[in-house]
Amino acid sequence: MGLVGNWTKILAIPPGEYPMKELDRRTKAALDAVLEDACRDLPHGGDHLFRKAIAQKLIHSARKGSTTIERLMIVARNAIRETTERKSA
Repeated sequence: MGLVGNWTKILAIPPGEYPMKELDRRTKAALDAVLEDACRDLPHGGDHLFRKAIAQKLIHSARKGSTTIERLMIVARNAIRETTERKSA
């Protein structure tokens, strides 16, 4: 099951922050597809906290206007690399 139904929880805006752009259904579907594809090679598809960290970076990027699959994949791969480096440090 994808995260499309769960984006509402992940999209929750922390106090003091404002949404830069409301995400439409198409963008949410792209986010879900990119997250699944990017985490495919991780052991067990990545744990919940790891996937959530990647999803949050994807959402931030999408709200800034980067909504193409290609751009979101770059964001996801960079986020995975950064998160993996932080975990191993």
